[in-house]
Amino acid sequence: MAALLALLGGAALAEESDQVLASYQAQVGDRQISGVSRSLQWRGVQLGDGAAQIQLRVPVDSFDSGHREFDSLVRAALQSDRHPFVEVEGVLRGKRFEGTLMLRGVARPLEMPVTVARVGRRLIAETSFAIDLRQFGIALPSVGRRVTIDFVARISADPQAVLAGGALNSN
Repeated sequence: MAALLALLGGAALAEESDQVLASYQAQVGDRQISGVSRSLQWRGVQLGDGAAQIQLRVPVDSFDSGHREFDSLVRAALQSDRHPFVEVEGVLRGKRFEGTLMLRGVARPLEMPVTVARVGRRLIAETSFAIDLRQFGIALPSVGRRVTIDFVARISADPQAVLAGGALNSN
């Protein structure tokens, strides 16, 4: 875990730019719609037991499904003018994250597996989880209650850097 934080904290540009992909999939009537964001603000602090305190923020308005009207409905339902970020905060211990997810100003517990791999000079972190929109007081006409969230970050790593935080925008 300490290596993950050192690598995240050492995010630096190398041959390839850093990339983040946060996406959602929702059932709308008889079809699936996906929205994607490539923006992320993050911070990590190493804890004494090898775990890491992690904070992630993704701007709600950065999600794009390719359907302007649907994106507008999502932003309104999430009240992006009052709550501009999807926020995740908690502790990453081994391959398990435990913390909270905040949408529309409502925080709910979140537990999920996280896969982290180092490939050459790149660190790749991935996870996928599902949420029930009703738990966050979110209602979208004709959208199912369950939304699947996928998150992938590919970060070039400079092991000499100091643990910190940063912002990625691979749009």
